[in-house]
Amino acid sequence: GAIAAVRQQFVPGSVNIETVDGLSVEYPRWRFNLRSSNTEPLVRLNVESRGDLGLMQERTGEILALLDQFTLRGDVTLFPKDRRKRVTSPLKR
Repeated sequence: GAIAAVRQQFVPGSVNIETVDGLSVEYPRWRFNLRSSNTEPLVRLNVESRGDLGLMQERTGEILALLDQFTLRGDVTLFPKDRRKRVTSPLKR
């Protein structure tokens, strides 16, 4: 499925992986969480970076491009439709 494809693509080279709440993958300068909704038939994506908006937007685009392959087949629904504007919060630690 969609989450398995993202896992296969993005887990290699990561520094931390968690599967408690979907798939959380962390790199030194950015991280993301991808999970199925518990209440709606869709997946949710959150991408964060360490103050690098360009990096975050680039990685968001890469993940969404992979997910779009499943959207076109009807296997997954992304939320919201204008999702690229909704996943732009900086990583804070």
